[in-house]
Amino acid sequence: LSLLLQVWTTTSGGGNGSYDQGDGRGAGTPQRYVTITSIEALRDSQFPNEIYTFLFREPIIGKDWSEALLKTLNCYAFITQSGMVSVKRMTSSGTAVASLTMDTIIGIPKWQTGDRLIANQLAFLYDFGRFTPGVYATREIFSSEDSRLKYGRKPPFVIESQGVRTANSGAAISLNRATRFFERFADPPPMLQMDVHYSQLRLDIGDVVTVTHSWVPNLKTGTTGLAAEEFEITDMRPLLSPLEGSPRVQLTLLHTGGASIPSVPVLV
Repeated sequence: LSLLLQVWTTTSGGGNGSYDQGDGRGAGTPQRYVTITSIEALRDSQFPNEIYTFLFREPIIGKDWSEALLKTLNCYAFITQSGMVSVKRMTSSGTAVASLTMDTIIGIPKWQTGDRLIANQLAFLYDFGRFTPGVYATREIFSSEDSRLKYGRKPPFVIESQGVRTANSGAAISLNRATRFFERFADPPPMLQMDVHYSQLRLDIGDVVTVTHSWVPNLKTGTTGLAAEEFEITDMRPLLSPLEGSPRVQLTLLHTGGASIPSVPVLV
């Protein structure tokens, strides 16, 4: 993520913050549009000792390279409500930043099926160009056996990581990524869609929230009512035009609190 910040903010001549290398080999995004502090916090908490090694032989397309890098970290970029670019990691749990209750929820939320992508095989490629230029020397395929037995074997989802090296704990990194990936996609939890008061515009994609509502079915217990159930915001849409009715925010929430955590991935 330090390299990502360098690529995003580097200009010709410097002066764009501490990650600006000043050599013109970057996107030159003004640092005021990047949530540098939160990205640093994510780096320090999730990837404190990881080292990625890249060799650029030709110019790269910054957007494509950024997306490929974030994919290898189980992360994604998004635009905050204040118009800044930020990064978050897919999570199975976290610290809730808000509690949504019947005081802020409009109407009765509705359940939806989980992500249609069920993935229980993951191919993680690394050691790019170690022996042969342009070729990955190491390919590890992980399986989530609980999901495989439930849904059948699915085609492998492929993550290509040019920066991960065996010499820099490549095997441990690939296992970590497979574990986090399967937590989300081996047995996708259901989603809850709701409208909330426009005061909740302060929330962002990826935030963890709790939901308490006495009229929503609890899919885990088979009873009616949610009490501080944990969710992750996966989509939000402000509705502020008079043509769309009263001001409100539409949220799609992933029920991370209802997810079944799979067993440790196995190499196949």
